[in-house]
Parts: sequence; C-alpha cells; structure tokens
Amino acid sequence: GSLRIEPRSWMTTLWSFRKTTNHLGFTAIARLCHDTFFHKGTGPTDPWFNEALIRLPVFLAGWGALLALLWAARVWHLGAGCSAVFLVLHPWFTRFAVDGRAYGLVLLFVPLLLGLMGQGIHTGRWRWWLLYGFVEFLMFWSYFGSVYLLITMNVAALGLMSTDADRKPDRWVLISRWLTGNVFALMLVVGMMAPCWPQLFEFLEKAPLSAPLDAAWAKDVVSYVLLGTPWTTWDRGNPLCDALDKLPGPLAGVIFAVLSIHVLAGIGRFVLH
Repeated sequence: GSLRIEPRSWMTTLWSFRKTTNHLGFTAIARLCHDTFFHKGTGPTDPWFNEALIRLPVFLAGWGALLALLWAARVWHLGAGCSAVFLVLHPWFTRFAVDGRAYGLVLLFVPLLLGLMGQGIHTGRWRWWLLYGFVEFLMFWSYFGSVYLLITMNVAALGLMSTDADRKPDRWVLISRWLTGNVFALMLVVGMMAPCWPQLFEFLEKAPLSAPLDAAWAKDVVSYVLLGTPWTTWDRGNPLCDALDKLPGPLAGVIFAVLSIHVLAGIGRFVLH
C-alpha cells in the first residue's frame, strides 16, 4: 500500500469541533506557521511536513510566558523571581512549551491576562480592558477548557474592584469597563465560533465526560498543578506511568505539603498586598 495525505481546507482547520480535542486557535496558528515556512520537496524521500514548525508557536509562547509573568508581577508590584524559577522547573512547562497542543498558549495567556487585569484595575483605561477581552477570546478559542480559568479570573477581578476602598468614587465606571471588555470577548467567541456550537452539543450528548469529580480527582488536580504529575497512578503495571503514590514512605506527602505551603503563602501575600 501507499501513504496518501489528503489536504484539508481552512474551514476544517477553523471550525472542525466534532471533538473538543481539536484546539482551534493552536490548529490555526500552527497551520499558518507551517504553510508559511515549509516548502515540500519533490523527491521520493522528502518529508511531507515539518514537525518543528508545527510546534514552533507553543515553543515561542512558552518563553513568552516567562516575560508575561515578569510583566504581570511588575504590574501588581510583586516579586517574580521564585515564580519564574518555579515555572521553568515545572514539568508542565517542559512538556507543554514544546507540545503540539494549545496548552503552551494557555501558559502565555494566563499571566498576560493577569497583567492586563492589573493595568485595567489600576488605570481604568479602556485599552487595557479591551485588550483583556481580546486575550480572553484568544485563550478560549485556543483551548475550550480554559473557561474555568476565565471564570476564576473574572470573579477575582470583580471582587477586587468591589472591595477596593480607594476606588469607591469610580467603582461603577471601572466595573462597567471590565464588563464591556468581557462583552467584547463574548462577541468574538459567538461570532468566530458559531459553527462550532452545534458540533459541541452533539459531542456532549454522548456523555464523554462522565467520570466523577470526587476526592481522588481533586488530589490529582492539585498534584498536577504543583508537580505536573498525578497523585494516583492509573496503571501500576506501566513503568512509564509515574505518580506520587509510587514514592517511598511519607516522601510524597512531605513534597506535597511543602509546595502547597509555598503556593498558599504566595496567594496570601497577593491578597494582603
């Protein structure tokens, strides 16, 4: 037999959402990068594609995430040295900053949104909230699952604006501009992703995400965030399946506790600041 690669249209690239595993924003950016810089040869042994070019956008986004983190910390008047080191050493950074998926883009968009949120709250200017809304759209378009992060950040932003005593006179003006930025993001999501919604509802009707959100799930989530690895292994017979519960004795608990204290201390410092 022979290998045959069929070309796909840009309509498929931008709006194929039969499964949420197609990260639309990354797919579009990766294809644009690949189509721009890759020129297929005519020889029988010439490659059909260049994997490095497909991964290049997330590689650049990973390093951009470090710059965005330093900038966001400066906006909020916080030190970012330890956070930058933690990010570089985190297994998720090592993996997702080169992975051919949208997670590396999320690593960039999260600190970028935090910085834009800070600028919007501190200055109240329209441009920061409109940029905030545009980056919200980019993150959601790139990875549908980031909706949880977006909800959390907006709840935090609303809480900060509502409780800041120094901004009481212009609080409603600030909140209205934040709301406008979010409406701008919603307009982009609805307009750009309209063909995706029927496909998404069809996918959800099959109940593909039916696993329970129990205590074991919560432990795995926290462990992933802190260490980039699950707490409980899903296949003990697989030597490549690492998890904290494989570590000897109480070592896993000690590592987990130390990192948890570090993260909670950082959050407490931010809140008290």
